[in-house]
Amino acid sequence: MRAKALRVPTALAQHPDRTLDGGAALLLAELAMRISCGSDDACRVVTRQELQVIVAAVRPAVTTGAAEDGVLLARRLWATAEAIGLDADCADELAAAGAAAAAAARDPQSLGELLRSTSLWFQQHGDLIKAEKWATSEWEVWRRLGQTSLMAECLWRRADMFVVRGRGERELGCYERLESLYQGSDASARADLVRVVAAKGIALLAYGNVEAGLVLLSRADKMVRTSPDFPPVEQAAVVEWTGRALWACGKTGTARRRFVAALALLVDHDDTAADRVRQLLAHDQSSELLPMSAPSRRLSGLGSQQ
Repeated sequence: MRAKALRVPTALAQHPDRTLDGGAALLLAELAMRISCGSDDACRVVTRQELQVIVAAVRPAVTTGAAEDGVLLARRLWATAEAIGLDADCADELAAAGAAAAAAARDPQSLGELLRSTSLWFQQHGDLIKAEKWATSEWEVWRRLGQTSLMAECLWRRADMFVVRGRGERELGCYERLESLYQGSDASARADLVRVVAAKGIALLAYGNVEAGLVLLSRADKMVRTSPDFPPVEQAAVVEWTGRALWACGKTGTARRRFVAALALLVDHDDTAADRVRQLLAHDQSSELLPMSAPSRRLSGLGSQQ
């Protein structure tokens, strides 16, 4: 279905500071909803002035007792942010106004979801400082609600941001919290615990604390050996990282045995990773491993990342 163009009424566009009542905010919410099924090209018909009006409509919805309308509008704006060309200034305004609307509506679930949308937008647009700021607020909401899975998802995202920013202590802090969340006896919790123990060990290795990194990676290695249902590609990544840590500690013979074990797990599963491990096995044992592609610190959803 072809989406109707999102156009703010001319009178509102000419008076962007005009206070809108709840009904007008709801109208704008309906307008925003129309673009959700259209192509990006069809949606990029909103002038910056009109976009400012739409975003500014969230706050009056709160002050006029229509906070739920403000939440609805904020949700739709985040959902269509790329299509309508949301910029950093409007994103700042939408972030604050959306959070205020959810708080006024006494809707903590929506508050957490809006904070997540805000953090993701800034992360995707390269502003990791703001992304982390909003993610911290998001995590607090999920913590108060006791939503463990959402707490964990937020912590993994924050850890990823700290990796990019080179904030080792903060990254490791995320893994400490994740480790406490995954202290369960079911298979899913055990698998998640392996992932966070491995990530913590890899981080320590990356920051030069190779002995401590080896201890944790060896622990993760033993854990995956007793988890027959653990995905083979992820298991191979743990084994490979353990081999890398052993090599960094000068235990090249043992490291090669771990590389052989990793290769056996990768055959018929991941040709790219298998070729990478073959390169490791071909490396001269008397020298350090040359920089090369390595598995991601995040075992789940593995790619061949640096």
